Amino acid sequence: MNPARPLLVAALVGTLSFAAVPLASAAFVDAAAAGVSFSTASLSPPSGLTVQKRCTLGLLGVVLAASLDLTWTPSSTTWATGQRVVVTDGDGVVVATQDLSATASSTTVDLPLVSGGTYTSTVRAIYGGWTSAAATATTTGC
Repeated sequence: MNPARPLLVAALVGTLSFAAVPLASAAFVDAAAAGVSFSTASLSPPSGLTVQKRCTLGLLGVVLAASLDLTWTPSSTTWATGQRVVVTDGDGVVVATQDLSATASSTTVDLPLVSGGTYTSTVRAIYGGWTSAAATATTTGC
């Protein structure tokens, strides 16, 4: 048996394992030295949200049906994949949620049959798990 052979294999293995560490580090350092930069993006929010309430009243002014007609300008972000409409009552309880296409500019939301009250409507652009700032409007119920 040649005693130099195991030593040569150990030397090669040691050289390969040490070579792997600087290569990974060098790739990162080289990218930074070449002026490569990273940036983040943000979704532009929808704008100009307006809300019109529709109320159907029965005898003695009892609310039979209530809804909100929402209209807005969609996000200018071309890679947004949708929009989310959320309507909450005066206590912050969600009464309606709708997911719409990225180009939608209006929807109708049915409300609970409650007289009065305040409702806040928000529309946000979405992309995967990202959401934009909200376009918001508040109105009173019937």
